[in-house]
Amino acid sequence: MHAAAPQTLKPPVPYTDAAIKAGIAHEAANGPSHVRIKALGMMARITGLFEQGKQLGKQLAHEVAQAKDQTTEKLSGVAARVAGLMNGTLQPTAEELAHFEPDNPLDDEDHPRETDDEPP
Repeated sequence: MHAAAPQTLKPPVPYTDAAIKAGIAHEAANGPSHVRIKALGMMARITGLFEQGKQLGKQLAHEVAQAKDQTTEKLSGVAARVAGLMNGTLQPTAEELAHFEPDNPLDDEDHPRETDDEPP
């Protein structure tokens, strides 16, 4: 009696990774439209593009949320400062006052605006 030699389990050719990918790629290129859509989705999953896209989408959504939070924090501080200045609870700093020129009511009287109706 001979001992049976161990056999390696190799799948038939149609079930190898390369054959499956080739078959799906063929359907993605040559099948009817509903088959092409499904085949492209399968190709994306098999090659890892689907997961990469999902991870990239999550990462971008997280970055956008962080940027939004930072902007909201900055704007809420500015909004609180403006509200305090408007209701009189805060006083403007010298730096803030330097950006504004005081209104001079005499400017309009000294230099009247010219209109099209009046000759210069």
